[in-house]
Amino acid sequence: YNISDNWYKYDWDQSKAKKFDIKVDAIPILAAKAKQKIASDVEYKKGYEKNKGKLVGAMSVEDDPRILHSLKVGKLQSDRLYKEPYEKAKGVSINYCETPQYQVDNVLKNFSGVRYKEPYVTNVLGRYIGTFEDPYQAHCMKIEAMKSDKNYKADYEDDKAKCYFPQTITPEYEVMKKLDVCKDSAYKKPSNQIKFTSVSDSPVLLQAQINTKQLSDMNYKAKHEAEKSRCSIPPDAPLFLQSRVNAYNISDNWYKYDWDQSKAKKFDIKVDAIPILAAKAKQKIASDVEYKKGYEKNKGKLVGAMSVEDDPRILHSLKVGKLQSDRLYKEP
Repeated sequence: YNISDNWYKYDWDQSKAKKFDIKVDAIPILAAKAKQKIASDVEYKKGYEKNKGKLVGAMSVEDDPRILHSLKVGKLQSDRLYKEPYEKAKGVSINYCETPQYQVDNVLKNFSGVRYKEPYVTNVLGRYIGTFEDPYQAHCMKIEAMKSDKNYKADYEDDKAKCYFPQTITPEYEVMKKLDVCKDSAYKKPSNQIKFTSVSDSPVLLQAQINTKQLSDMNYKAKHEAEKSRCSIPPDAPLFLQSRVNAYNISDNWYKYDWDQSKAKKFDIKVDAIPILAAKAKQKIASDVEYKKGYEKNKGKLVGAMSVEDDPRILHSLKVGKLQSDRLYKEP
């Protein structure tokens, strides 16, 4: 009863047997008619069929705004009309200020860096007040002087050519050397030309050495490089034992060990053994010499009949060729 198809559709069949009283102006009927009318291809093409063959639009181009708009758009997009003023003005104007190139450059000047760089170059660049009072510039000068190889070797180069002879150091010579310091030319010498020796234990130099050590890539990796080659894993560690087991499992030598042991033993295989005979038969079948043996025997001998009519296969081929011939097919 539960799976019976007749009982499943019993109520529906009973309702179908009753008469339906549906009016013509019922809402579902009107809605269906309206939808059918909208979807009708005849109604869709009704307006087109009415206007077909009749005059559409205005009598002239000036009366139709859409055609006028299309003409204006075509003129705006025309490359010839776009270049017409330039072609007329080309070679006529002598004044550079009236040329399109000058006008384009004048407009682009407002959007480029020249507008902002020009006042800086003319008014600011090269005109500094209190240059040596700037702490940033003074610090940069000190750093450059410390990095200078020429200043580093200046004292050594001066003393390298001097020779110390006690016989030449007289009182008059010592007086002259002392007076050299008091000369007006040496007194008024610029500060950057005066010889000096940097102090090795100055705070600035010590801090620079500390910063250099901290920024050194070699010092940063020294501990790692020293301990890189050392192994602190105990031999009975689980990871170490697991790695040994994995190496044993994927070892090619252990994989082939039993096969190598069996190969070392002697084999007693008879000549008439079934595997040997089967292998010979397969080799003989696959042999290229056996494959061409029949062809080599028949090569140079007459094959077939003396004429075309005597060979049924050739006649059959001719008939098939005629049936498949496109020219003979179209001849009738």
